Amino acid sequence: MVNAMVHPENFTAPQDKQKWLLNRITDGVKKVTLDLSTFVGGANESKYFASIDDENTVAYLYSGIPLARINNTNNFGPYDPTAKDGRQNKVAGFLESQVKVEFTRKGLKEQYVDSGLRYMAVIDKGELPVAINGAKVDGLILSYDVSAGSDVELLSTVTASGSYTLPAASASALGGVKKIATPSEDTVSALKSALKSAGIFG
Repeated sequence: MVNAMVHPENFTAPQDKQKWLLNRITDGVKKVTLDLSTFVGGANESKYFASIDDENTVAYLYSGIPLARINNTNNFGPYDPTAKDGRQNKVAGFLESQVKVEFTRKGLKEQYVDSGLRYMAVIDKGELPVAINGAKVDGLILSYDVSAGSDVELLSTVTASGSYTLPAASASALGGVKKIATPSEDTVSALKSALKSAGIFG
């Protein structure tokens, strides 16, 4: 007779479904620390985990989950536009491969685990575990809809950090991009006047 108080544990990892990942674009992956507590509970829990139920003590996070930085710890959790901890700001990349998560009677066996974040790839965004429509995306991420055969779409929308100031104009160089008003008429005099207004002529 089976002891009703003994529950099975899922020792076999499910097959890692990576239909979302079409091309890795070199080694564009970095090591990050996941805060597993941000994956547990909430409306998307069943989308994050390949296998989770009340009887198993082991579950697996799907690869391809869009990850975002948590401001006060610099750890990472799932991108969530409704979050208040920084994860609503942008998608930093995608979970490179599935992650084993262990539970005890008190909750997570380990809250923090290291994993890979892919920030350079060609993906099929329709195959991601959760949608990222309208999200800002970091890194170099392209998307191609395999089923539709559509054009390749650049998802990356976040510009590189830092700034660059264009050099000032000099006697021998313009020094940068100048916006010039349309001359009032098609004459050399009107063109000179427009250039002077833009600071190109002294």
